[in-house]
Amino acid sequence: MIQERLHSILDKIRQISLPKLSKLKLTKNQSIALGLTVRILLGIMFGAARIFGEYSPFGAAYVAASGAGFGGVFSLIGVTIGAAGAGGFNWALKYTAIGVLIFAASAIFRDLPVYGKRWFAPVNAAVMTACAGFVYAAYAGWTLAATAYYLSEVVLASGCAYFYRKALEPYLSDTSETAERVVKIDLSTGEAASQYRVSVLILLATLLVPLSKFRVMGTVSPGGTAAVIAIMAAAYKGGMAWGCATGVVFGIAMDAASGGEPFFIAAYALAGLVAGIFNKNTRLSFLTVYTLANSVAAMWNWTNRMREAALYEVFIADVVFMLLPANLLRSWKERFLPVEDNKLSGMMYAARYAREKAETVALAFNEVYNLLKRNVDGGRNDNDIISVFDVAADSVCRNCRRSAICWQQSYNDTMTVFNDAAPYMLERGELVAGDFSSRFCDRCTDLKSFIAAANAELRAMLMRRQYRNRLRERQNALYDQFHDMSSVISGVAEAFPIEQDSERAAEAEERVNLYLREIGIDAKSAVFADKNRRLHVELTGSGANTLQKGEKWLTKLSAAAECPLSLARSANDALYLLESEPLVATIGVASLRKRGEDVSGDNGAFFKTDEGMLYMILSDGMGSGDEAAKDSKTAVRILERFLRSGVDTETALRILGAVMSLRGEETIGCASVDLLCVNLFNGDTELYKYGAAPSYIRKGSAVRRVSGEGFFAGLGYGVPDRTRLYLEPGTYAVIVSDGVAGPDDDWLSNSLAGYEYDGEDFAKVLAHSVVEIASEKFGRADDMTALVTAINN
Repeated sequence: MIQERLHSILDKIRQISLPKLSKLKLTKNQSIALGLTVRILLGIMFGAARIFGEYSPFGAAYVAASGAGFGGVFSLIGVTIGAAGAGGFNWALKYTAIGVLIFAASAIFRDLPVYGKRWFAPVNAAVMTACAGFVYAAYAGWTLAATAYYLSEVVLASGCAYFYRKALEPYLSDTSETAERVVKIDLSTGEAASQYRVSVLILLATLLVPLSKFRVMGTVSPGGTAAVIAIMAAAYKGGMAWGCATGVVFGIAMDAASGGEPFFIAAYALAGLVAGIFNKNTRLSFLTVYTLANSVAAMWNWTNRMREAALYEVFIADVVFMLLPANLLRSWKERFLPVEDNKLSGMMYAARYAREKAETVALAFNEVYNLLKRNVDGGRNDNDIISVFDVAADSVCRNCRRSAICWQQSYNDTMTVFNDAAPYMLERGELVAGDFSSRFCDRCTDLKSFIAAANAELRAMLMRRQYRNRLRERQNALYDQFHDMSSVISGVAEAFPIEQDSERAAEAEERVNLYLREIGIDAKSAVFADKNRRLHVELTGSGANTLQKGEKWLTKLSAAAECPLSLARSANDALYLLESEPLVATIGVASLRKRGEDVSGDNGAFFKTDEGMLYMILSDGMGSGDEAAKDSKTAVRILERFLRSGVDTETALRILGAVMSLRGEETIGCASVDLLCVNLFNGDTELYKYGAAPSYIRKGSAVRRVSGEGFFAGLGYGVPDRTRLYLEPGTYAVIVSDGVAGPDDDWLSNSLAGYEYDGEDFAKVLAHSVVEIASEKFGRADDMTALVTAINN
């Protein structure tokens, strides 16, 4: 029982989501200020890092890696502060002078091609460190120890400058006004990625050197504890190879910082190697093995003065590592460890093949859409009303004896007369003699025939316009169908679980299968992440149903998968589970028919998809009664089917608009539509409206009114209004039909702002309250419906 309780508590702690710095919105000046501040802080750390008692090659290496410009200046300032705080005047003077010389060389060579070479920073650090250190080595008499330390410092300064440059390359940019450079590195495979990972490892190890000097209660070092946690993470996520390599690097750094006999390199490397073998086991089992291996190494070196500190640091690191969120370890692995492509199974390759085929079909439909859109037949120009007179002139004026006078000598006067008459002709719908000037009427020898020909062409033009408008609507509907088909197939392709958090899914599958074997359940798991990164877990086998009979089986299975799971459905020898959403939605619905009607013209639906999306639909058919109910029911049914199948929301709404328009050719069939889409993983929300009544979002005591300006679905081929929202816990949304809102909805906003009730049936009670108040206010003059969703943790 104690072990189960411990697992439960640790699981809840590890599921805490850490804030993402990538979501911080910084201005350019804020970003520059933050970058320069980080450079100073890193400089202080490297400047204060001492090894072998009195040597500090890391500050020089950091200044060389930072280069010239403002970045180099602030790095130099940080190193100077760190050196001044970590040693005496002479010691600080030495390494400040080395930093100044390195920065001066970088500034001098900055505009030359040699500055951009890979070897420039290492050579710069080595030469300046050698020049300054030569004086101190000569003063010591060039003893064997002094010479060895002198050469070691030069080599370390040069090597660390190279690796620092590699590790900081994606983030180091010249923040001066003249240049800014950011380098992107592919961390999946390749030599560059391997060099980057090793460089980061060396940078982190040397960064912990100054922290290892501090001792809490004279024993425990923050630097040593952090080093142990890093080794644990490398071994747990990367296996014995990465565990051992990380142990060697951090062990060398800690031994150099202590200045004593080698101890940490043996303890760290052995513990990382042995524990890495058990990285597929539970976290508690892994830490047990690590602690035992480290204890064995400490016993081998029992006379070393650092043994007690190492044991305490491992104990503290055990506790911290148990509490680390799983998503933090997973993101660390995805960032720094190589991807193992050979883990893809045959089914995954089949899914990739099917996805590529679906994407190809989608591109084909999209190409057809673009081709047809570009080649719409322009045909005859019916937008120029003057062409009516041109056609009349061709049939009447061609054989007139005064044709040359009207159409050649007085052409400008004739066109002026036609331009003046055109507005009256369009307004009236026909041409009459009074539309022309008296001078033109006197000059025309067959005015009556000319007017008759012009009116005949005018009627034909108006008919052609009407026909072309209707034809263009049909063409646009057809073209949009190709576009929508492309979008639908693209959405289907995105649903294939390829490269959608596959590493996380593979690890969860291994842990769940291990757990099932440990408890003796004859079942296997298959885990994948959908396009929203939600884990889907399917358990198959004769023991799947047996698993449900165990006490707290779902809690234990969630602990094994390192994410909260909920049972979606079950069948014979199969369980289908989904990663639980952090947010919970409570739904309330209330409705009243129009007085005197047998059915309501309002229809609605709400449902949740496997991707963690909550959809709420409310449709109000035009009018009331059976026909209105038929239209609204059609709209809800079409939307629900497309959304449940995974079709993109905007594509589903476009298809609905086209279907309703084509359906209403003979009899007008249209309906208003409200569609609320809530992502229950992060609260991101979209509210779409097709001619619908206002909706209301309440947070605290503040109420936001959301309205649209579009037409009903079925009136043309317009797009719906879209509003982006964020529904955090404690927020609720109210969607109503126009029978509730009425012509003046201030009363509703005020009622929602002052509403106070926090029972479990809050949403249901609120929905009924809204409809009842509206009924008293408007007397059920129209169908009334209210949908309420309350978001909580």
